[in-house]
Amino acid sequence: MELRSAQHPELTLEQNIEKIAQAGFEGVSADWRDRKFVERLSSLLKAGLELGHATIRVDRDVAPTLLVETIRALRSA
Repeated sequence: MELRSAQHPELTLEQNIEKIAQAGFEGVSADWRDRKFVERLSSLLKAGLELGHATIRVDRDVAPTLLVETIRALRSA
């Protein structure tokens, strides 16, 4: 994969989340088919940032992640 800039390194996921929070956004979205990435992203979100959804092709693609997030939400309620 090519870098977006030859002069500046890519930001880490942690740095991107911090910039999103500082900019005042309410949340982020992710491709739910990549469960490991979504779990990592979810664990990094700051208070006040929500995890949305994007690129859902079929229900079976998102079922495992939705189950994990539902259980997590119920436990924290």
